[in-house]
Amino acid sequence: MNTLTLPYLKKKAPAAAPRKNKKDSSLIDTAAFLRYVKATYDMVPVIAEQGRRHEDSKKAKAMDGRHLIAASRPDGLSVFLLNSHFKDRRAHIGIGLQRDDSFLIGPSMAVQRWKGFLPPLGALASQFATVSRAVRALEKVKLNDAAVMHLARAMSKRGYMPTVESRPSAKALVEHLYSHKALDVGFHIIGRMREGNLEAVDGGRRIKRVRRPDGLFYAGLVCFDLLLAGCHELFQLIEKPDDTLRALL
Repeated sequence: MNTLTLPYLKKKAPAAAPRKNKKDSSLIDTAAFLRYVKATYDMVPVIAEQGRRHEDSKKAKAMDGRHLIAASRPDGLSVFLLNSHFKDRRAHIGIGLQRDDSFLIGPSMAVQRWKGFLPPLGALASQFATVSRAVRALEKVKLNDAAVMHLARAMSKRGYMPTVESRPSAKALVEHLYSHKALDVGFHIIGRMREGNLEAVDGGRRIKRVRRPDGLFYAGLVCFDLLLAGCHELFQLIEKPDDTLRALL
């Protein structure tokens, strides 16, 4: 687990720095969020991404930008915060798992920023045991080649936000795959999406990496959903499904 130092965290996501403006005191402060999850759940920051502002946006400041932060325990169980300091952008909190800059996001909630993060985070934290149980099941399940390609095709189609027109080929998403365990396949696909330079499904220009915080959060949600709950076709292709996974699906 690669813990992000405070200077590197601020470099990767300037908006995660402590807020100094008093008018922001009633909104979600990412730095306060990270301090809380460290003190309460012993989680440290491991992922930080901030979106680029549009060139024609004169009012946008790096300290206010949309950003995604993940804090994790040594076992990989993590909390995710998608936040910004613009009044018209909703925040989201999720829980899931991270490994080597890749991640899967399970239960999540949209958060009214002026109400703070404590109530929704507490509600989500009550599901830590459920997420851990699902993860243990996915660590045991091995996908055959057909199931791997089925998941890759689903992620190519559904794992990118609707505004993204070009999609990668399924083959590109599972290129260099080293393990057919369901959890490993999910991490690998998200990792490939983050790496980018992928062959397009239509043979056109290669697909760039996903770096926008919204797109990353969305991809993590969709992939975990496909693995656990939303893809019954995938379940039919699994070799020797685990009883725990059967119950979850």
